[in-house]
Amino acid sequence: MAMSVQELLENLNLKTIDISKLGESRGLYFVDAFVFNAENVNGVGCVFYRCMLVGVGFDQLDSLFVDCRNRVELTIKDVCELYKGLINADLSGADLEGANLYYAKLQSANLKRANLRDANLKGADLDGANLQSAILQDASYSSATSGLTEQQKAGMRFVE
Repeated sequence: MAMSVQELLENLNLKTIDISKLGESRGLYFVDAFVFNAENVNGVGCVFYRCMLVGVGFDQLDSLFVDCRNRVELTIKDVCELYKGLINADLSGADLEGANLYYAKLQSANLKRANLRDANLKGADLDGANLQSAILQDASYSSATSGLTEQQKAGMRFVE
């Protein structure tokens, strides 16, 4: 069974912050984190650097946002595109259609029955990944061939 988004974040040991539980949050600095629940938060003077901002209320904060992404709801695709270290991740059955997995570390990842149609797998490390029954139609690859069978490569497009 595929992991939920929260399980994937925990399994990958990614920094998650529920900003609503911090109490006084004025002037705080957040780096490379998945930040949740900014509604009804006083975030005056906060700095968010390379963060995934999840939920509503971030537009209400008088803060500085540098190279951040906003999502009302976080998906497994969002996590995979932002965080490339997906070694041993259970992504079986995950919908990753069109995902940018450029140079992702997918060694020994379980991608069984995952939808990778039109995904960018250029430079991805798929060594030992389980790609059984994965949909790879029109996925882009270049030097991402470890673990791919000739049949799987046949439906993909090579990108220089």
